[in-house]
Amino acid sequence: MTMAADSITNSWLNATLVAAYLALLGTLLTIAVNGYIARKSRRRDQFAEALAVVVEYWEFPYVVRRRRHDEPAAERVRISEELRDVQRRLAFHQAWIRTESRHVASIYDELVVATRTIIGGQIRDAWAGSAITEDSEMNISNVSFDGLTEIQKRFLEVVVEELSLWPMWLRRKKRAGT
Repeated sequence: MTMAADSITNSWLNATLVAAYLALLGTLLTIAVNGYIARKSRRRDQFAEALAVVVEYWEFPYVVRRRRHDEPAAERVRISEELRDVQRRLAFHQAWIRTESRHVASIYDELVVATRTIIGGQIRDAWAGSAITEDSEMNISNVSFDGLTEIQKRFLEVVVEELSLWPMWLRRKKRAGT
């Protein structure tokens, strides 16, 4: 083989190795980006589900007031089982969020505690009252979300910040106001 042939072979081999390396690098980068996007999407869905469970709890003063008056024992069991399921899911989401982000967990815990305090009191009041018996009683006006909507808004702001594309150190700096 001549020196010119060796040079052509080496150039071809080098070009092939560079192309293979770039293809591998592109594949790895695609896998990393897709994984990052999938993780963000999964976290977004879980944070939304966590909030949905809180809002589901907010509905219980209505559920209790609108219970069937003709089957009180069955209604107590039905509603307490539904409430037990919501409580279980609240606990699940509190634990899950704690593993994902202490910052989000802090505000979610605040939202859950406030929900249990404010709405829990309204649920107790609803049990103390009579079940509705007429269609005209379906509109219930004495349920209040005062104090909860502001915490809910802060929770959503923290989640948006958590899911931001900006690095955490930059988000913390922004949050600190510097």
